[in-house]
Amino acid sequence: VIIFSEEFLRKFSCSFLVVFVHHNQMRLVLGSSSRWRARLLQQELLGGSDTFEQVDPGIDEKAAGGSRQEASAEILTLTIAQAKMDAVLTLLCSSTSYCSTPAVVVTSDQVVRFQGRILEKPVSAEENKQFLRSYSQAPLQTVCTLVVAHTGNGCRLHGVDIAEVQYGPIPDEVIDRVVEKGESMSCCGGFVVEDADLRQHLVGISGDMDSVQGLPLRLLRSLLTQIQADS
Repeated sequence: VIIFSEEFLRKFSCSFLVVFVHHNQMRLVLGSSSRWRARLLQQELLGGSDTFEQVDPGIDEKAAGGSRQEASAEILTLTIAQAKMDAVLTLLCSSTSYCSTPAVVVTSDQVVRFQGRILEKPVSAEENKQFLRSYSQAPLQTVCTLVVAHTGNGCRLHGVDIAEVQYGPIPDEVIDRVVEKGESMSCCGGFVVEDADLRQHLVGISGDMDSVQGLPLRLLRSLLTQIQADS
């Protein structure tokens, strides 16, 4: 059995994607307004380089996802990620340069599944605090769907990755401090796994950290490999 370190896997991810994009002479487009995903892609996959472009899909996610009561987390995230892809491809096709140069486009959507409920971004600071208070009761799951499309051949693939996060009791003063920072309000489930205050109460993660952060790199590599094989 060969066990690879996380550092090795990060370097492999970086080299794989850079070679993939440059060998195929195509653009890499992240269809997301999320600075978290952009930073993760830049630092973890591309070694800090700027060899990708970011395009905001600009969709109404609430409207695109339909009823939250009827859909599973997997179906909901797939529906929204596909809607983001449709919007980004429409924007790109309006540009002559993108029509003439093939691009690989990546979109993503994520929700938190907790005790049978689907949690998205909190609508208020109080709801954010309620989310955080409840997380000591049971593990939460992050459900993240990726959609990858090749503008040259029209191929479109998708996949889902699920990770589990367990927190111990989080004191009220920590919760107040976390919410006051404001960053958790823009994250599904109202938590930022990298937050220094929350990290002190993190019991463990089952799955990949990048999946919890909203861009599962192993899944992305797999989808890119499949798209390359189909091109």
